Amino acid sequence: MPVVTGLHARAALFQSPLTPPEVCLQVASPSLRWREGEGDCGLGAVGWHPVGGTGCQPTAPPNPFAIRWADTIEGLWTWRGVSGAESHRIRYLRGSAQAHHPARPSLVLVHGFGGNADHWRRNIADLTRRGFNVYAVDLLGFGKSDKPSPDPTKPNEVYRFDTWGLLLADFLHGVVGGPAHLVCNSIGGIVGLRCAEVLHGEWDEAAAAEGRSPWATTGSAAEAADRPAGSPDRHPRAGAEGRPGRVLSVQLLDVSLRMLHVDNQVPLVRPLIAAFQRFLRENPAVGAAFFGRVATASAVRAVLREAYGDPSQVTDELVDIILTPGLDPRAAPVFLDFISYSSGPLPGECLKECPPEVPTVLLWGEKDPWELAKWGRELFAKHACEGGTEGGTVAAFVALPGVGHCPMCEAPELVNPLVAEWALRLGGGGGG
Repeated sequence: MPVVTGLHARAALFQSPLTPPEVCLQVASPSLRWREGEGDCGLGAVGWHPVGGTGCQPTAPPNPFAIRWADTIEGLWTWRGVSGAESHRIRYLRGSAQAHHPARPSLVLVHGFGGNADHWRRNIADLTRRGFNVYAVDLLGFGKSDKPSPDPTKPNEVYRFDTWGLLLADFLHGVVGGPAHLVCNSIGGIVGLRCAEVLHGEWDEAAAAEGRSPWATTGSAAEAADRPAGSPDRHPRAGAEGRPGRVLSVQLLDVSLRMLHVDNQVPLVRPLIAAFQRFLRENPAVGAAFFGRVATASAVRAVLREAYGDPSQVTDELVDIILTPGLDPRAAPVFLDFISYSSGPLPGECLKECPPEVPTVLLWGEKDPWELAKWGRELFAKHACEGGTEGGTVAAFVALPGVGHCPMCEAPELVNPLVAEWALRLGGGGGG
């Protein structure tokens, strides 16, 4: 069992009785206690997307629901977008064995770049059996969700963390119907943190009445400078006067550190990267050819074998899960738009801005070749809720030995009990 050394005087290393014996935890506070969840399931449906009935109902008709994986069902929800005038089909999975009830806490699973809800196929049914209402969502542009074409002259206007954070907030309100724990992989972690900030911002009753998204906070300070013209301005958090917070906790599995972000690039090569990104985006034929070399079974398999600590976990099924959505002709513009996204928030900035009532935890594969575990420990040292040098809400750093960038898929037997345990530790049993 690896030893995780203390990063500051107030950190403590412990093993929970519920934690698999091969996992070590580094916690910001040895006195971390369980607490009750917040909110209720009585928020109902509002007018910016067509939810059938009231409360915790999916879009009617739900596509219809179909079995995708064992004990898992699939549905569609219509999202009205940032403006409220759009209509995007968002696909999601949920555990079929669950009986939705306010007493059961909810988990919403958020994939990373190039992934989709099926990347959580080894988690949904097991976490449902552990007593949670479990959902996994395809973000806009990924999986089976709609893929609106981006304007090449206005890069990153659609596919950005502001958009996805707002989508996730609306999903919690319209489909989950109550508070939830977010469990996020890679770039999904930044989406989850943005969602937490959105849901703890001002609630705009007038916008809700007009059919627009009512979450007034639609941009972090880090994204304010590059927000597209016409986007709503940032509002302060509403505190006790606003809509109740409905993110109970955020679990970050190998959160993306965004190494292509302009702040993470070597200054000398920064202009070259920007020029290459612009060239791919503004020359569709070249961009399509570049994407075509990536969107093949052999290329996807090679990338996954690099990302996973145990290459034997890269099965034909997994390759198909990742590759098939990429064969959609609408996928290439999404890919090219996002790889040119070198602005916006970094995870450290999001952790500093995360509402203090939303605890977080870092779970990190020790063999992640892209987001190194030592960088994760540095992130914890800066943003631990007790003793962090830059402020934040991170309760613990959990090292996952032998695991790579996608722990939930590679080692579900390790991850599932940890996710369940930390959901209870960090956010109690609030229903959803």
